[in-house]
Formats: sequence, structure tokens, C-alpha cells
Amino acid sequence: MERVLVVARDTLGMQLSYLSEWDGDELIYRRVECSVPGFLADVEVGARELLEDSYCKRAADGLLPPLVGDARNDPRTREFFSDYDPGIGAICSVPVILSDGRLWGSLCVAGGHADPRLADRDLAFMQILAQLGADELERRELQARTVRSQIEASSMLALVAALDARDNYSAEHSEALVDLTQRVAERLGLDDDKAGEVKWMALLHDIGKLGVPDAVLHKPGPLNESEWALMRRHPEIGARIVSEVDGLSHMAPAILADHERWDGKGYPLGLAGDAIPLASRITLACDAYHAMTSDRPYRTAMSHTEAIQELKRTAGTQFDPQVVNALLDVLSSTV
Repeated sequence: MERVLVVARDTLGMQLSYLSEWDGDELIYRRVECSVPGFLADVEVGARELLEDSYCKRAADGLLPPLVGDARNDPRTREFFSDYDPGIGAICSVPVILSDGRLWGSLCVAGGHADPRLADRDLAFMQILAQLGADELERRELQARTVRSQIEASSMLALVAALDARDNYSAEHSEALVDLTQRVAERLGLDDDKAGEVKWMALLHDIGKLGVPDAVLHKPGPLNESEWALMRRHPEIGARIVSEVDGLSHMAPAILADHERWDGKGYPLGLAGDAIPLASRITLACDAYHAMTSDRPYRTAMSHTEAIQELKRTAGTQFDPQVVNALLDVLSSTV
């Protein structure tokens, strides 16, 4: 849950994030993450306020907007925040709704300065994180293994949806990549459990890009050296995110190894050969093929034939040769 709050706070560029439970006529702060000591000091774990007086409740009821980039000057909120808390410059609040439809509370981020860049996509991102938070709350309440497994899958998909909300390429890429990796896993003779790990690796391998700035993620041209340094952090960020989510932590080593090479010249750990998790090796090769044959803002796609030649050339150096052979077999039967 802490990870959800930190991701929400940092992605929207705020100083404070909190999860509040609505209990009767009270709002109770259950989790708080603040990067600036003393900012909104009254918001602390265990503190309470009247629910009807809160911004969160009024936003949920449609009386106030759920996302405000300039709380002190927006005519819809100026009067409310002059009385409620004049220290708030920007705010976003979304309801936390459990799978049975119950309204548990709210997820909120707030900053001391106005931010006119905040837009509907930020609200959509918060809504996805709120769903992830709801899944986490339910997972802690439920004991039955089968129910816990269902919510585990929902959490994985919520993380993927959070990335897709920021990156259109990821949204289009994920479905095709999952399909291709599953066919390669079948060609390699993996059992259902191993094939399942490959599926979730394909879905989650780029989840660390949630921590990459938009200016880098959406740059319409090649990245410079400093921007590549930021982009190369995403396997570590992804592994940290997943390790903090119950039911996903077992995927962290594979996500960390997403850019390791068969010859040991990859990053971040320089793993080589069979030391790289098989799910990572399969996803790396399939991801490379799909990326090579997809148009990007800074280059046109390779042809299928050119991509096949590149896979053959780099088998045994960048890619596991056995995985490449299986991938080529799959592609030859479908293209």
C-alpha cells in the first residue's frame, strides 16, 4: 500500500498522498506519505475529521471536481479551500471501491503549488491506483486461497493498466507480446505454471516505466545519454514496485533481469546464460521482435524479414539461442 501512495504522489508531482477510510460520519487517515515535513501537518495516520466537511467526500458526491490544478484560483474550489486549507495548491481525490461495490474510502494527493499541467490522464491514473489499493485492502481481509489468487491477478492487470494509461505504445504492445510469448512457451514445452510466469512477465516487464518522467517516456526522437540513464533504471524500479505487492513479489527477479543479455553484457546485474530467469529470456526476445516490427515516433518499422535476420544475428549474444529458435518456429508458422 505504501508503494501505491508513493507512486501516486511522485507521478503527479505532489508533496502528500494519503489513504482515508470512511467510517460512519468520520474520515480516518489510514496511510500517509509526505515528502515535505510539516506540509498539511494535520494529515497524519489515525487523525479524523468530519466526513461531510472533507474535500474527498464532496468530490465523490460530485459537489467539487476530483482533480484541480489551481485550487486557490479555480472558481469551483476557491471558496472551499480558502476555508478548508489555503495551503493546498493542487489536489486530486478518487474513491476506493471494493469488488463488491462498497465505498471504502478515498485515495488523495495534494501539493502546495498550483500545477496547470494536471489533466484527465492523471485522474485516470489515480483511479487505476485506487483500484490497485482496493485490491490490496481486500487481499489483507481475505484468507481463502482461491479468492486471494483472483485478486492477485487483478492487481497485476491494474499495474499494467496504470502503465498503459501513460504510454499508448505499451497499451498496443502488451496484448501482442503476451500472445507471442505464450506461443513460444508452448513451443518450448513449458508447463502451465512456467507458462503463467511468462505471461505475467510479458505483462509486467515494463512496469518500472511508471517511474520514468513523461518527457523521457514520450520523447519523439532518440534519447540522449542522460535520458538513457533514466530509462535504464526501469527494471530496478519495476522490481521494487512488484516486490511491495503481495502476490507479485515472486516476479521481481524476472522483472529486474528484463534487459540482461545471454552473453552477460546486459544490465543492471550483468547476468549471463541460464542465470537469467527463463521468463525474462523469452520476453526479451519476443519484445525485441515486436519492437523491431512496430513503427515508433523516431523510426519506421523493420520488415518481418529484417527482424528475423537480426534475431538470428544476435542469437547467442543478446538472446538465448534456444528461445530464438522457438520464436523463429512460431513466427514461421504464423507469418
